[in-house]
Amino acid sequence: MTWQPYPPGQPGRPFVFVALDSQGTSVHITLGDEKNFSEFYLSLGRRQAYIRWRSEADSPEDAQWGMCLLLIDRALPLCLRLDGRPVLHGCAVDFSGRGAVFLGESGAGKSTLAAASHALGFPVLSEEAVVFSHQDGIWHIQPGAPLVRLRPGGRPALAEAEQEQLKALPWIEKFQLRLDSAPREKAAAQPAQAVYLLQRQPGLLTPRIEALSQADGLKILLEQRYGLAAAPLELGAHEFSTFSSLRRQAALRLLHMPDNLAALPQVVQAVAADLQMLA
Repeated sequence: MTWQPYPPGQPGRPFVFVALDSQGTSVHITLGDEKNFSEFYLSLGRRQAYIRWRSEADSPEDAQWGMCLLLIDRALPLCLRLDGRPVLHGCAVDFSGRGAVFLGESGAGKSTLAAASHALGFPVLSEEAVVFSHQDGIWHIQPGAPLVRLRPGGRPALAEAEQEQLKALPWIEKFQLRLDSAPREKAAAQPAQAVYLLQRQPGLLTPRIEALSQADGLKILLEQRYGLAAAPLELGAHEFSTFSSLRRQAALRLLHMPDNLAALPQVVQAVAADLQMLA
């Protein structure tokens, strides 16, 4: 049983190929482009992995850093999804013990809003892949790597002191920025209280938040699963069940955002107030 490449292989763009063994107990993931690739062999449900990489353009140090990013950004989230964990493509922030997830299309401002939240003292839980765990009957958002990825125009969302730039992968049009340690010290798994679908609106002066229906919310969650591809039928059925459960716990909201970096603090405060109202 195999999954097709995701995203579809294109010249100069990354490819992802995932193959399960016949028993469904281990996974082989290949990621990269024409000149650089990494291969990951991971056992589902076990702490075992074999990794190798090749780079024709980068130094060994840069190639190793790229392999680590691929492991964090692609391989592990895919492996967790195959192992039955709900995984969304988005960002998550800890608003004083209330977990909020930001979803949206590429360029919607997920990472920028997460960075602005961090700058105002709300720790970023995860970025790129949001992984959930079920603890004591409640869905929790698991903390991820202390990184945020921003396009050049989004860097003002972080203070200058927090802008330690790390090397980005060649096909990612973002900077890899390491977050400072102070807010991260408070980061821990938090209950998922709300999921926000971001919509940037030019000309909008103030943020506006509205509720989405149960049916629309479940549809959005399923559409925003990490690494959408032709999943095995049994996994799709399992994910429908787990995301239905998550949707019953977390409110799903539509967040209309001004298309203006100066409005980000106002958007963060609107989300914080909305979460407090939902509590």
